[in-house]
Amino acid sequence: DTFAYAEAHDGERWVGLHTDDAVAPAPSGLLVHPDRVPKPEERPTPETEEPPAGPYGPSRPAGRPVAPAAPASRRPTQFYAQFSLDPVRCIKQLGEIADHVSSKLGTDVELVLEVRATSAEGFDDSTRRTVSENADSLGAQSSEFD
Repeated sequence: DTFAYAEAHDGERWVGLHTDDAVAPAPSGLLVHPDRVPKPEERPTPETEEPPAGPYGPSRPAGRPVAPAAPASRRPTQFYAQFSLDPVRCIKQLGEIADHVSSKLGTDVELVLEVRATSAEGFDDSTRRTVSENADSLGAQSSEFD
C-alpha cells in the first residue's frame, strides 16, 4: 500500500482522491495514509442525472444509468519549484530563474529566498550582530541564530 493524494476533505469524504496514479500535487493538497483510503466498493458513486424527456432531451428507459460525461481536461493552476543556489554564482542563477521561469508564469508569482548556514565553530557575536542587522534592514521576514 502507498499513500494516496486528495485535493481536499469535505468533512465526510476525500475530494479528488487519486490512488495508483501520478499527480502534480498542489500546496493545499493532502497525503492520505493507506489505512484511511476507502476501499473501491466503499467509495461513493456519483449520482446519475435524468435528462429531460421529450423534444428537448433524449428519452431512455427508466432505471437505465446515464453514461458519464467525459472528464474535462484539467490544466494545472499552480507551480512550485525549489532551487539550491551556489553562494558564489547566486546572482547569475537568480537572474536565470527570473528570465526563464518566473517571467513565463504571469504576474501572480511569489519568489522567496531562504538562507541556511552552519558553522562547526559557532557564529561569534560580531557576525551575529552584523548579519541580524543586515537581514532586518534588507526586509527579512524573520531571521534567527540557533
